[in-house]
Amino acid sequence: MLKSQNSLDLALLAYILRGAFPVTGKIKLQKTGFFSEFRLKERGLVGPHFRFIRYHRGPFSGDLEQAGSALAQHGFTHSTKFELTKRGQELSDLIAELKRLPENRVFFRTLDATLEHCKNRNGDQLMEDAYNLEMFAEGDSEKRKIRDIPLNTVLIAPPDRSSLVVPVDLKKLIDNDLLISEEDVRRAEKKDLPKAEEEYLRRLIGSDRRSA
Repeated sequence: MLKSQNSLDLALLAYILRGAFPVTGKIKLQKTGFFSEFRLKERGLVGPHFRFIRYHRGPFSGDLEQAGSALAQHGFTHSTKFELTKRGQELSDLIAELKRLPENRVFFRTLDATLEHCKNRNGDQLMEDAYNLEMFAEGDSEKRKIRDIPLNTVLIAPPDRSSLVVPVDLKKLIDNDLLISEEDVRRAEKKDLPKAEEEYLRRLIGSDRRSA
């Protein structure tokens, strides 16, 4: 069971994985996540809350690595690769619903353009792009290429707020997706649950809820 307070970050990661598909390894995962946050930050926007530092292969986030593992462990991505399962695609679809809100247009225009760029590049290419990127590290007054920034320097430390406008009912759907375990889904599909619990899970994972 995943913590509901992390639900928006995890759902955004599912959306990022889908938009940058194929994500063929951890290097591409890390650099795609970094560029997503960096490009949003350039516009004064906050998306996922993954903290990045300058590490041996450029920008790295332990938060992002844990989020990727959590999605795999709970059945949203295949365990051996960063490819979304059916549940993961449905989670990504919930984030895509937010595009309908005018307040989120700049956010998704920025994020989608970044993912389209990352989609056609492999991990090594993105790593080289990152090394050559000039930016201000957190608290730094000098703009430098990432390759020239010392190891373990904080590159991005997102604030707690999010720039996405998320309706309450849609946030509840995202929370519910992440609070249901893969085992619960399998048991519901086999009808191996008490009637009341089966009905509750049916409402949460049934196709009718996607119209909300």
